[in-house]
Order: sequence, then structure tokens, then C-alpha cells
Amino acid sequence: MRHLDAIGLGLVLLLAVWVGVFAGGGEGRPWPVLLLLAGMVIATAVGRVLAVRPGSVPRLVAVGVAGSIVLTWPGMLSAGGAPLGYANGNATLSSLGVVAAIAAARDEADMATRRGWIGLAGLLGALTVAAGSVAGVLALAVALGLLSLSALTRWAGFAVIGGLVAVSLTLGVTTAVALGSDIAGLGDRAETRGELWAAAAAFAGDEPLRGIGPGKFAEQNPVSTDDDLRWAHHGYLQVASEHGLVGLVLVAALAGWAWVTLWATSIRRPAAASLAAAPVTVVGLHATVDYVWHLPPVLLTACALLGAGTAHTLGPKAGST
Repeated sequence: MRHLDAIGLGLVLLLAVWVGVFAGGGEGRPWPVLLLLAGMVIATAVGRVLAVRPGSVPRLVAVGVAGSIVLTWPGMLSAGGAPLGYANGNATLSSLGVVAAIAAARDEADMATRRGWIGLAGLLGALTVAAGSVAGVLALAVALGLLSLSALTRWAGFAVIGGLVAVSLTLGVTTAVALGSDIAGLGDRAETRGELWAAAAAFAGDEPLRGIGPGKFAEQNPVSTDDDLRWAHHGYLQVASEHGLVGLVLVAALAGWAWVTLWATSIRRPAAASLAAAPVTVVGLHATVDYVWHLPPVLLTACALLGAGTAHTLGPKAGST
């Protein structure tokens, strides 16, 4: 696990150097990406450190997500409402809260308190639906379905391998739409998103190696000048367009590192690995159709849950399955 951590940190450093120096030939605004990468490393490390107190990170995340929704209510119910100013982002954040509440319930010995965490998970799940994000609801449903299969069979492979397969298949479908293939009519239903995906793919084709530069898609967007549509609504294709093939390979390698780390964790702690795979699945799936990677609270929350769930410094209860 420590070797895996060293590899992950090395990949982050390589990506940071590429984004800061080489992507787009030095054009663009790399600092938002660099700060986000630093924040993700810190969030993962904090999750690892706090994991010595089993359940502390899921509790903090579940309460934090619920609190942000309550304090900004009824922003959650509007398309551009708080806490994140975007309905699909709000849905992803509340989905992470659902997973965190379930993880908190697992680590709770008191039955009454456990029921409380389960109740909070149900409430946050209802709020995910209320946000009106179809993609957000589907991503949560897939993650919870795979998590349930892992719990029933006591095999983490459903959550870990299944999550990777689900993300990969969805990415393949949406990328095919961007390249002009109309799979099962999805291109017609994607509407403006399909046009944004195609624009990102075209930019990637124009500058395949180094991309057009960090943040440049919004400036050169040929589809719309609307603030909500300034990004590609597809995290992977936007990376390819702005950071080129090298950037995309490094991002894919980091994603692969997360899945490998989850699998390595599943050997000793299948339940913890399954729960940690759920937020990675949610964020990975939603990024195939939206710009949730541009919302730091989403990625930082997912990294904290991943860090806690894959920690190798464990208290006695965290090591149980």
C-alpha cells in the first residue's frame, strides 16, 4: 500500500508539471488545476490520518453535506441553487453524503444511532432525487446497486471491479457520441451536451499531444457563450481537449491508481473497499456526462472518503469486515 501511495503521489506530480509547464504550450490558466490537485492530495491524506478513528471521516462528511444543504435551503431544489450553484453538482454532493452515512452506520455499534445514520442516508438520497439530476440519480443508483451486491455476496469485486466497468462502459458510449456515433439514440437525447462533447473531441484532434491549454475550452467554446455551458460537460473529453493526450493518460493513470488501491484494500478489508469504491464510482460516472470535476467540494469529498476507506493505518474496528 505504501508503494501504491508513492506511485499515486508521483503521478500527481507528473500531472502537475505537465499542466503547469507543457499543456497547451504554456497557454491557459493552470493554477486552478494545480490548486485542485494539491487539495485532492491533502484531502486524501487527511482521510488516511483520521481513519485511525474508525467512522470519523464518513460521519464528518455525512453531517457536513447535510449541514450545507440545510443552511442553504431551499437552494437544493433549484437548478442554480446552493450549496454548489448547480443542480447536478448538488446531486453528486448529496450522493457522496448518502455513501458516507451508510459507511457511518456500518462503523456504529449502537443500534439506535445506526438507524439514525441509515435514516440520514435515506433523506440525502431523497434530496438527490429532488435536485432533478437524472445523471446524478443514475450514478448513485449504480453505486448503491454494486455496493448492495458486494454486501450480499461478501465479495468486494462487485463494487470495485463493477464500478470500474460501469464507468468505462459509460465513458465509451459518451465518447462514441462525441465522435459522431449515435448509440441507441443517445446522441439525439444528449442535445447540447452532444455538441459540447463533439467540440471537445474536435479540439483534442486539433492539438492531440499537448491540448489547447488549461481553461481554454471556455474561451474557445464554439457551441455556447452561456455561463452554464462554458465547459464541455464531460470531464474526460475536456481533459483531452485542454491537456492533450499526455494529460489524459496521466488522469487515466490516476484513476487506475484509485481502482488498484481499492482492489488492494479489498484483500484485507472487503467491506471498507466496497464503501470506498462507491464515491469513486459516483464521481467517475457523473463526469462522463457533466462537469462535476470543476466543483472542488465534490472531488475533495470523494478523495477524503477514498483516503479513509483505503487507509493502511487502522484502528481495531476499521480492520474488521
